[in-house]
Amino acid sequence: MTKLFLIIVHLGAVGGTVGPLPYDMAECNRRAAEMTEQTAKAWSDPATAAKLRAADPRMAPDSMTFECREVTDRPKNGAPWIRLQR
Repeated sequence: MTKLFLIIVHLGAVGGTVGPLPYDMAECNRRAAEMTEQTAKAWSDPATAAKLRAADPRMAPDSMTFECREVTDRPKNGAPWIRLQR
Protein backbone atom coordinates (compact mmCIF):
# COMPACT_ATOMS: atom_id res chain seq x y z
CA MET A 1 0.00 0.00 0.00
CA THR A 2 1.39 3.41 -0.92
CA LYS A 3 1.33 6.50 1.25
CA LEU A 4 1.70 10.14 0.24
CA PHE A 5 4.79 12.00 1.45
CA LEU A 6 6.14 15.49 0.90
CA ILE A 7 9.85 15.06 0.26
CA ILE A 8 12.32 17.83 1.00
CA VAL A 9 15.16 17.36 -1.48
CA HIS A 10 18.43 19.08 -0.61
CA LEU A 11 21.47 18.86 -2.90
CA GLY A 12 20.11 15.77 -4.67
CA ALA A 13 19.37 13.76 -1.54
CA VAL A 14 16.43 13.32 0.80
CA GLY A 15 16.75 16.11 3.36
CA GLY A 16 13.52 15.30 5.15
CA THR A 17 10.01 13.96 4.76
CA VAL A 18 6.58 14.96 5.95
CA GLY A 19 3.93 12.30 6.11
CA PRO A 20 2.18 10.11 5.52
CA LEU A 21 -0.15 12.95 4.64
CA PRO A 22 -3.89 13.05 5.33
CA TYR A 23 -4.74 14.87 2.09
CA ASP A 24 -4.58 14.12 -1.63
CA MET A 25 -1.86 14.64 -4.24
CA ALA A 26 -3.39 17.91 -5.49
CA GLU A 27 -3.17 19.47 -2.02
CA CYS A 28 0.36 18.14 -1.54
CA ASN A 29 1.44 19.67 -4.87
CA ARG A 30 -0.18 22.98 -3.90
CA ARG A 31 1.74 23.03 -0.62
CA ALA A 32 5.01 22.02 -2.31
CA ALA A 33 4.60 24.89 -4.80
CA GLU A 34 3.88 27.29 -1.93
CA MET A 35 7.03 26.20 -0.07
CA THR A 36 9.10 26.53 -3.25
CA GLU A 37 7.76 30.09 -3.64
CA GLN A 38 8.58 30.92 -0.02
CA THR A 39 12.11 29.54 -0.47
CA ALA A 40 12.64 31.68 -3.59
CA LYS A 41 11.38 34.74 -1.71
CA ALA A 42 13.84 34.06 1.13
CA TRP A 43 16.72 33.83 -1.34
CA SER A 44 15.73 37.16 -2.87
CA ASP A 45 16.61 38.90 0.42
CA PRO A 46 20.41 39.46 0.47
CA ALA A 47 20.66 39.20 4.27
CA THR A 48 18.79 35.90 4.37
CA ALA A 49 20.80 34.54 1.43
CA ALA A 50 24.04 35.42 3.27
CA LYS A 51 22.85 33.60 6.41
CA LEU A 52 21.92 30.52 4.39
CA ARG A 53 25.30 30.45 2.65
CA ALA A 54 27.08 30.97 5.98
CA ALA A 55 25.23 27.97 7.43
CA ASP A 56 26.17 25.77 4.46
CA PRO A 57 28.36 27.08 1.62
CA ARG A 58 26.78 24.54 -0.76
CA MET A 59 23.40 26.25 -0.39
CA ALA A 60 22.02 27.87 -3.51
CA PRO A 61 18.58 29.05 -4.58
CA ASP A 62 17.95 25.79 -6.41
CA SER A 63 19.59 23.45 -3.87
CA MET A 64 16.31 22.72 -2.08
CA THR A 65 13.11 21.54 -3.71
CA PHE A 66 9.87 20.02 -2.51
CA GLU A 67 8.22 17.03 -4.18
CA CYS A 68 5.16 14.92 -3.52
CA ARG A 69 5.37 11.21 -4.06
CA GLU A 70 3.36 8.13 -3.24
CA VAL A 71 5.67 5.42 -1.94
CA THR A 72 5.34 2.28 0.15
CA ASP A 73 8.02 3.24 2.70
CA ARG A 74 9.20 6.57 4.12
CA PRO A 75 12.28 7.71 2.18
CA LYS A 76 15.41 7.69 4.35
CA ASN A 77 17.19 10.97 5.03
CA GLY A 78 20.41 11.24 3.07
CA ALA A 79 19.31 8.75 0.40
CA PRO A 80 19.97 9.88 -3.18
CA TRP A 81 16.86 11.33 -4.80
CA ILE A 82 15.91 10.91 -8.44
CA ARG A 83 13.44 13.51 -9.65
CA LEU A 84 10.43 12.27 -11.55
CA GLN A 85 9.88 13.58 -15.05
CA ARG A 86 6.85 15.86 -15.15
